[in-house]
Amino acid sequence: MTGVFGDNSVDQGQPSSGGAEIGAGLGAQVGGFLAGVENMKTGAEQMVNAAKSGGFRTDPEGVKQMTKVCDEMIGQIESKSDAFVSLAQEPKLGSSPYARQVAQHVRASADGPQGVLPQLDALKKTLIALNEALYRASGQYAEAEEAAKMRDA
Repeated sequence: MTGVFGDNSVDQGQPSSGGAEIGAGLGAQVGGFLAGVENMKTGAEQMVNAAKSGGFRTDPEGVKQMTKVCDEMIGQIESKSDAFVSLAQEPKLGSSPYARQVAQHVRASADGPQGVLPQLDALKKTLIALNEALYRASGQYAEAEEAAKMRDA
């Protein structure tokens, strides 16, 4: 019998169908989220390029509402950053080889290439790019950029 990590280190016995269904459902949800972030990133990049070339314009009043939502989402990600960073700590599950493998797997799900932390960072960058596109499209980009510089100073 193959173990959880594709080796023979731990005999898992017969898995229950409920656990398999939950795991499959969670994998589909995570995969869907990652695909959604990637699609959003691509769309934001296209909007920025279109706005830079003058091929996309919008009303400044409409931009206020859209950028407000983006700013609120960015704020939520930033306000929870300490909690998110704690996800990247390996849990103390014991010293057996299997416990260490599980702890490493849990940590990788947080800060590995497909983990929560890189995906949240990508989402934040996408929201910032979307704001840039919206400001550019409304002709307010120079003003927004100046305000951001003053805020960061």
